[in-house]
Amino acid sequence: MGGSKHALESARKSLATVQAEHLINRRLGALSGGELQRILLALALEPVPDLLLLDEPISGVDFKGMQCFYRIVAELRQQYDLSVILVSHDLNAVADYADRVVLLNQVILCDGTPQEVMKSQLFEATLGRMDKLLPV
Repeated sequence: MGGSKHALESARKSLATVQAEHLINRRLGALSGGELQRILLALALEPVPDLLLLDEPISGVDFKGMQCFYRIVAELRQQYDLSVILVSHDLNAVADYADRVVLLNQVILCDGTPQEVMKSQLFEATLGRMDKLLPV
């Protein structure tokens, strides 16, 4: 039983890292999309990597869950000095949370800060003007 007690404490600690400790006794099928993404994030952090790669991690997650997930990733990035590569079409999240952006369309079109990329002519030619894409 000592091993399972240790495993339970380890799981509890991992879940606490992503603010999901309260989900420890919930079945996976009973979790919301945002809760499931936080569980998967906790698994990806065991052990803590140097690079965290997230491909559309909030697909199918409601607005509140998206905000929570991105805030947690930002906190983890600072806490563990992680490099995070996040693939996203969510331009609001990119503008709010990214410190570097790469605009891809089969090839790298441009890169830089979110402000630099989103104000570039290549961005506008590819996706349109940013002020028309984001709510005011």
